[in-house]
This record gives sequence, C-alpha cells and structure tokens, in this order.
Amino acid sequence: MAINFPNNPNVNDTFTAGGINFTFTGVKWESGAVVELSSDATPTLGGDLNAGAKNINNVGVITATGFSGSLTGNVTGNADTATVSTNAQGLTGDPSIQVTNATVLGNLDVQGTTTTIDTAVTSVDSLAVDGNITALGSVGIGTTNAVEPLHVLGDARVDGNLYLDSTKYLSAGGSGTNWGSVQINGGGGGGYEGYSIDGRAAFVHDGSTNMGLYDDVNDNWALKHSMQAVDSITILYAGNNAEKLRLTDTSITSTVPFSDSIGPLRRLGIQAASGSFSFAADMAGKLVRSTGNSSTLTIPQNIFSAGDMISVFNVSTGNNTIAQGTGATLYNAADGATGNRTLGPKGVCTILCTSTNEFIISGSQVS
Repeated sequence: MAINFPNNPNVNDTFTAGGINFTFTGVKWESGAVVELSSDATPTLGGDLNAGAKNINNVGVITATGFSGSLTGNVTGNADTATVSTNAQGLTGDPSIQVTNATVLGNLDVQGTTTTIDTAVTSVDSLAVDGNITALGSVGIGTTNAVEPLHVLGDARVDGNLYLDSTKYLSAGGSGTNWGSVQINGGGGGGYEGYSIDGRAAFVHDGSTNMGLYDDVNDNWALKHSMQAVDSITILYAGNNAEKLRLTDTSITSTVPFSDSIGPLRRLGIQAASGSFSFAADMAGKLVRSTGNSSTLTIPQNIFSAGDMISVFNVSTGNNTIAQGTGATLYNAADGATGNRTLGPKGVCTILCTSTNEFIISGSQVS
C-alpha cells in the first residue's frame, strides 16, 4: 500500500497512516523516531541539556546554565560567567579553545609550556617562578611604566650572585643626595659585598666600622676606610694585611718612603757627575756629586720651573764653575751680582729656580 506523506514537512512533524505514527526527522519519515532538536537559528535551553544518545547539530547559539561531562571538539565564544560544580574532565584530542575574557578566582596551574602571550600582562599581585622568565618587552616590578627591559621601582634584593657580562657596569644612578645604593648580602669579610671583580676583589662593608676593597682570594683587605671617631683611609699590603699608608684628617702615616718620578721624598736623590755637563730636568730635587776637577756645570734655559732646586757638592780638590747658560740669569745670594760662580773644593751650594730662566745660588765656598 502506497503512503502519501505530506510535502515540505518540518522537523518533528507527524503523520499517521494505517494506524502507524510517523515522525519527520529532517531527513526522512520514521516510525517510532526520537524527537530531534529543532534547527531554530537561536535556540535557548533554560534547564539541563540532555540529548540522550543523539547528536546535537546546531547552527545558532546554545545557552546552558550548567555543564557536566566530557567536551570533545572546538569551543569558541565568551566565558562570561562559568560555574562548574566539578572539574571539566575529558578534553581529548587537540582542541582549540578560544576565550575572549577569563577570570580565574582560584589557582591556575599550567602543566605544559606557555610559549606566547599576545596581550600585555598589566598587573600581577604575586609571581613565583621556579625556572626562567623570557620577555621580549619590558618587565616592570612595582611600576606599570617600565622604561628599561627590567625596571624595579623600590628596593631589589639578591641573596645569591649577580652577574653582568663584560660590557656592562653596575650603577646606582643619581647625583648628590639622590644617589641610590647596591647591596648584596654575603661577600668577603663576612659583610655586605657591593660587587665583585672576576671573583677576586670586592667592594665591601664589613657590617661594623670598615669599608673598602677586599681581596677574596687572600681573605684580607686591600684598601680600607675606617668609619670611626677619626675617619681614615688605610692602604694595606695584600700579602699579610700589613699597613702601608694611612690617611686621616690630621696626618699621613707611611711605613714605606714616599717617592715620585725623581726619587724618594724627604730624602735627596743622588746624581753622580764626573766631568762638565748641563743640568737636566730630572736633577731637580737631587744632590749632584761632582767629582771632576775644573768641571763646568751649566744652567740651561727653558728646562726648570719656578720652585725647582738642585744641590751641588764639589767632591774634587779643584774648583768647579757654575755657569749661567744662554738665556738664563744666575744671581749670587750674597751680593745680587749676576754671572758665573765658582764652587771651591768640598763646597756645597743650592741653585733655586725663582722664575722662568731666573736662578739664585747660595752656599759655602761660593764666590
């Protein structure tokens, strides 16, 4: 018997023929068919969504007040308010989950690797990191306006080592009373180490009265400043911590002779001479021992500066001549006369430069 089903039926339309009820599923007429969900463009479910063993194929938006069970496939949309009584279990395969806004009130635990965050992280109350942090932009701590790759507004503490590559420097910028400070716990002398150079010399404050450069290898001071009632700076010998020089507000104490390019200070350097010569610049501050008989010692022009002095001891048994060279004027302190002077045997004289190419001579056995 032929059955004439209605033309252009809608989903879930029914038709009875020969005592048998038929339902249109959207594809064909079936007897005893389960009612399918409508293809309404904007279906809304106000209660539980349960399609039994059937699939839900929808082209619009489905809104549900709760979700429980497994989710397989892609989910695209806004997570405005998501309340789930149990964990969202069963994300299988390789789903792509796109969320416009997400608010996590509890803990967020990422077991894998987060490689890219396209948007800016503007505020983090607390961040604990067991591994490394790599940032392509700036990281601001205590500030939302970072001007350097790492910008810390406030104090920063490092309880381990702080490493800078060879082209960088450690700076606590500012000027005058606005200077900052760099303090790292640990370091030589059991105090506070400012920074270390090749793991050997360190700028140290010992937590008491001393600060300066400390030799970490030999475990002693190299340069020490004592912040006591009388401020002082002490330079020590690194080999045994022996004091070499101490500068205080009232005195200078040294265990080694002071010297400059000419020789020791407070002790005349000795210059030997065996014949005639012209005085040289490096003879200033020295005692010239002239051993040649009838030698001529000439004062040249444009060699000495005002305040330079030379002493001469005529060791020989004959006379020596102290001659004024071309362009130089030599005054005799005894009578103010100018010209060459004679220094007798075993005589001692001092020649003082008083101005450009102007000299005065005085001493014993000078005529």
